[in-house]
Amino acid sequence: MQGKGSRMKKKDCSLGIATIPYFRLPSMHQPDTIAPVMISNMYVLCIVVDENGRYLLIKESKKGCENTWSFPAGKIEKNENIIQAALRETREESGISIKPQGIFCIDHIPEDNWLRFSLLAKPVGGKLKTEKNHHSQEAGWFSSDQVYDLKLREITIKEFITRHKKGEFSLLPLESYRVYAR
Repeated sequence: MQGKGSRMKKKDCSLGIATIPYFRLPSMHQPDTIAPVMISNMYVLCIVVDENGRYLLIKESKKGCENTWSFPAGKIEKNENIIQAALRETREESGISIKPQGIFCIDHIPEDNWLRFSLLAKPVGGKLKTEKNHHSQEAGWFSSDQVYDLKLREITIKEFITRHKKGEFSLLPLESYRVYAR
């Protein structure tokens, strides 16, 4: 059921991850409905689009995800911020250096202590990866039509591309993300 204030869960094809791409936050007049959550699993995903409108995808080498295609992504390491993680993960998995443009989406699954920042980026250098390792098997540039025909790791890839092509998103500026040291 879709409606005002309703949540619609979409199940990830291969990982068993549910995403909530669109939801309405509880009213600020009902603070008891917002429970504090400790996040222990933080990830970054990079939607990299070149000057020809093609999307950068990597072919997974992780057990259970082999031979599926995905955007470069991975866990944020200790003492690393989302920008550093995005640069590292994209370079490790694809061989491409990027310049993040903004935060495209934030997915949160409270019951799993799981949070993922999806960044939109453009390529600024590097060479496509062609040799398989534990990060990925290979990388490539694909038009949206080509992506729709690939075996994808998760359904949100098609959703992100469709929203990007239609311009149905607002980027959260990178300046909105602040890092504090203790």
